[in-house]
Amino acid sequence: AKKKELTEKERENFSKSISMLNPDFSKRLLARCASLTPAEVKVAEMARANLRTKDIASLMRVSVRTIETHRDHLRKKLRLKKGQSLATFLQTI
Repeated sequence: AKKKELTEKERENFSKSISMLNPDFSKRLLARCASLTPAEVKVAEMARANLRTKDIASLMRVSVRTIETHRDHLRKKLRLKKGQSLATFLQTI
């Protein structure tokens, strides 16, 4: 069964929905670490919603490797310990 590709409008709406689930999250995240890029904030929002790296890549129309890099940057900038779950940590913010 072939998966239906989301249209650009559907991607945008989904992204907005994720942001609206917790409207203050990005503010709190940026208050904790002001050096995050807009892409890193978007990845953080989606990771917080427990989306898989592959799904985030598809929604943002970038490679899985790009999302992995964003996740690595988030872990470093937020000073997470080795083995600490990014999604679990983000849910505490």
